[in-house]
Amino acid sequence: GDRLKMPRTPKTILEMKLVKETKELLAKFLDKFTALDEAKNFRVAVSPDIAPDYLDVIKHPMDLGQVKDKLVEHKYSIAKSFVRE
Repeated sequence: GDRLKMPRTPKTILEMKLVKETKELLAKFLDKFTALDEAKNFRVAVSPDIAPDYLDVIKHPMDLGQVKDKLVEHKYSIAKSFVRE
């Protein structure tokens, strides 16, 4: 339905700018981190063919590709949840 829109106050505009800048910095960091040789095993999801019991051991699987997708799709509300994954 129709939702009332909050007026943009200087505080909310500043917060939006900060969120945008933070996401841009996280995206740059993620790109540089993903490019490292040490990150090659974390770029894509682990295949059950390679590790059949992976999902028995790792309860919340995450790879750098999924992190990038979530960042682009604005699924992280704060940097803390990005760092956790």
